[in-house]
Amino acid sequence: WEGVPASVAESIAARCPLAPNARALAIAQDRVREKEQFDALGIPTARWMAVSSRAELDDALKAIGTPAEVKAAFGAGLTLEDIFVSLQETEA
Repeated sequence: WEGVPASVAESIAARCPLAPNARALAIAQDRVREKEQFDALGIPTARWMAVSSRAELDDALKAIGTPAEVKAAFGAGLTLEDIFVSLQETEA
């Protein structure tokens, strides 16, 4: 279900009832939005920080401590190496 584009869910929801709704799907597909939603609802989570650069990652690791788990905000199955390559590309 999480692999369905939110736009497709919105299109289906415009034609018939859909559960969970398209907004819930969009939030579940984005780990940052999901954590922000949990925080807003008072649902406890592990300490987390969104990062978009190597410097932000270094700062987050200092703030959160190690060991730490690093995950991509979107998708599944990305390795830590994939994330570092992505961060290096955004810094270039």
